[in-house]
Amino acid sequence: MPNDGTVRRQKYEIGVHHLPRPSPYAAAYALTVEGRRVMATGDRQTPRAPG
Repeated sequence: MPNDGTVRRQKYEIGVHHLPRPSPYAAAYALTVEGRRVMATGDRQTPRAPG
């Protein structure tokens, strides 16, 4: 996915926004669902290393 760009998935246009803190993997995703603006955030897309 692009940083600070847009991707299309089926009928949705999803804005991708890199959030440099609290971790290097933090991101926000913005889209419109049934006429409402929605934003989801997350900071880790990979499994945590053991230990």
